[in-house]
Amino acid sequence: MKKLISLALAFAATTISLVSCGDPENGGNTPGEPETPVDNKFTFADQTYDLTGGKSYQSFYGDYYGDSADNIYVDLWSADGHFLITLDMLVAKGGKRLTAGTYTFDDSLMPGTFTGKEQNSAVWVDDVPFYIVGGTVTVGVSGSGADAVYTVAMDCTVEDAEGEPTYTIEGEWRGKMEYVDETVAEVESGEFTVDGTTYDFAEGYGSMGFYGDYYDNDRSESISLYLNDAAESTTICIDMLVPSGEERLVDGTYTFGDSLEPFTFTDEDGYCYVMCEGYKYHIVDGAVEVSVSNTGDYPVYTIELDCALEDAMGEPAGDITGSCKGPLSWDDNTAEDDVTRAAVTRAGVKKQASPRVGK
Repeated sequence: MKKLISLALAFAATTISLVSCGDPENGGNTPGEPETPVDNKFTFADQTYDLTGGKSYQSFYGDYYGDSADNIYVDLWSADGHFLITLDMLVAKGGKRLTAGTYTFDDSLMPGTFTGKEQNSAVWVDDVPFYIVGGTVTVGVSGSGADAVYTVAMDCTVEDAEGEPTYTIEGEWRGKMEYVDETVAEVESGEFTVDGTTYDFAEGYGSMGFYGDYYDNDRSESISLYLNDAAESTTICIDMLVPSGEERLVDGTYTFGDSLEPFTFTDEDGYCYVMCEGYKYHIVDGAVEVSVSNTGDYPVYTIELDCALEDAMGEPAGDITGSCKGPLSWDDNTAEDDVTRAAVTRAGVKKQASPRVGK
């Protein structure tokens, strides 16, 4: 089942450390010295969680918090999707990736810190967040670029739902992190008219969440398309079906329906809607036109909508028309297919009270 996380539980003081091995000036390891084995397990609230085989990301958000530092958002998953650690970190300008060193928890938003300013540093169990509010993170890096290996060790205090420092988390993880540059996903131009009111989507945000064979057929793959305006007042979510074997949107006209065939979009699972200034409209008919132009590493997508809407009572509510153009960030969310599919990760406006807005 796809859903959007909006749970709000409180937390307590945490001491997290991503452990550096050896000499930080040499990427975190002493030359020629073998790394100490790591079991990739964390103990939290008297339970042990194994992150072996789970997904791991560092997402670059640039000057999200201002000009003093660059923002990197880290998430470390268990393989079954039930356990997640998220860290909202600040690095020196221009680095674009995590660097070796000790990061202190505070809200100064300066390099060498990690923050709870938007409650994005947390431990998640079955989609429920327990917030980190103190401590340190020490990052160790061996190698560079896509081949870099990171070591993460934690010894933390975590708040319970009443805001009391009840829990601890201890453990260590090592592995590579998939790198995502979220700064390239800004909508270049466009506007949409919803039930007679026009909203400017220039400098907004666009993303695709890939869910693969979510609908369990061999004909199509599921992709959640999210478009958000810059004012964060309007979100468009469309559950798109592309031909089997494709992982991103492809050129074509997609029509509304529940056949689950390629080049359709569906409200089969409730994920075909417009959220506009707090009011939710469901898309119930129409067409979406997609065209893709390749510009280096980041294709540019033009998305054109002409769709009918219904209100929460199932009554006709006008339509949504318009178009926008820009790159779309992409996430592989197939690892969460058999869980709740709630936490993805980079779809929509950044980190809205969850690991990111999800499907």
